[in-house]
Amino acid sequence: MAVKKFRFSLIILLMIFLYNLLFFSASAAEIINPVFDHLDRDDGLSNLSISSIVEDRYGFLWFGSQGGLNYYNGREFITYKHNPFNNNGLIHNLIQTLYYDQEKHQLWIGTYQGVSRLDIKSQTFKNYSTADGLSNPVVIAITEDINGDILFGTMDGLNRLNTENDKFEHYKIPGEVVRDLYIDSKQRLWIASYQGLLKYNRKNDKVEKADIKLPGDYVMAVKEYKKGILTLGIWDQGIVKIDVSNQNKLKIKNTYTFSDNRIYSLLKTTSFPNSSYNNLEFVGSWGGGLYIIDQEDNIQEIKVTENENSPAHPIIYSLHQDESGIIWLGTNGGGLNKISPQKENHVILNHKINDSNSLSQGKINSIYVDHNDHIWIAVYGNGIEKYLPEKIR
Repeated sequence: MAVKKFRFSLIILLMIFLYNLLFFSASAAEIINPVFDHLDRDDGLSNLSISSIVEDRYGFLWFGSQGGLNYYNGREFITYKHNPFNNNGLIHNLIQTLYYDQEKHQLWIGTYQGVSRLDIKSQTFKNYSTADGLSNPVVIAITEDINGDILFGTMDGLNRLNTENDKFEHYKIPGEVVRDLYIDSKQRLWIASYQGLLKYNRKNDKVEKADIKLPGDYVMAVKEYKKGILTLGIWDQGIVKIDVSNQNKLKIKNTYTFSDNRIYSLLKTTSFPNSSYNNLEFVGSWGGGLYIIDQEDNIQEIKVTENENSPAHPIIYSLHQDESGIIWLGTNGGGLNKISPQKENHVILNHKINDSNSLSQGKINSIYVDHNDHIWIAVYGNGIEKYLPEKIR
C-alpha cells in the first residue's frame, strides 16, 4: 500500500494561512475557486487581444479583437477581417468595442477607423467613417438610445447616429475622450470620460458634467447593478459606487481599492440555482489580474501564476457572462479565458514521475469516500491509497 504523508504540506499551509490572517485584509478572501480554460490561436482565434465580447439572440458569441472579428459557435471560430480591396467588408481589423442590437440582429463594431454594422442574417456590412460625419475614427463605446439612435463614444466626443437618415450629430465633451456609455433604469445616459462622469441632458440636448467629486478623473467604465446606484471603474483609483437616485444630489456610497487600481472592465454575474457565482462583481484590471467582490464586500484577488489554472494574462480587457452562466475573460495578449461555475473545486489526481506524493500508476478499479470525507482509491497492481482533500465545501 502506498502511504501519503501530508504533515509537511499541512505545516506550510498553516503558515501561509496565519500570514494571510495577520497581514492581509478582505483581499485575502476566497469567494470562488475557479477553473480556467484557455482559448488561443491554436483554437482558431485570430488574435490574442480580445477587447469586447457580446452574445447574440441564438447564444452564439462574438469577440472583437486587435486582429478582426471572431464568431464562435461553441466548436469553432469564424473570422471576419478587413479586405482593402472590398469596401463592403469590415472597415478595420483593430476592434475596440461591440454592441449587439437584439431586435434587428445586427452587430455594431467600433474600430480604429470608424464603425461597421454587420447584418448577421444577410452577412452584409455597412460602414461609417469620418467621411460620413463621424467626429473621430477611433470608436471606444457604443450603445442604443431610447429613441433608437445609435450613440458612439470616440476620442473626440459623443456622436449620435439617426438610423432613419444616416445623419450624425456631434457633441463636444470635457476632455474629448469617451470611455463608456450607459443608459440607466431611469433612461438617463451616463458617459465615462477622461474628465470624470458626464450625463446627457435630454431637455436641452447637451452633455454636462455630473455634480460629484470623484477620487480620480479617468472614469473607464460605468454600470448600474442596483437601481439608483452606479458602479464606476476609475483608473488608478479602484471602484466607486455613487447614489444617483436623486439626480440633483449625487453622493458617493462606497469605494473599493485593490493591489492594482487600474480598473478597465466590469461585470456582475446573474443568478443560477445553487451556484456560488451568483451576484458577484468581477473587476478586470490593466495589469493586476482579476478581482471578485461578493455581496458582503469581501474581495478576492486572482493573479496570473505559473499554474495553468489562472488567467492567461494580467490585463483583463473585457468581461461577459453568457446565458449558460459561463464567464468569459478577454485578455490583452493571452487570448480568451472562460470560467465554468460547474467546474469549481475539481481536483485532478494523477501519477507524476518522481513525485512520491502523487497517485500511483495503474488502472483505478474503485473509489470510496468514508465518513471522514477521506477518499480511498483502489489502484490495480498497487493496492489502496488514501487522499485527504484540503478543503471540502
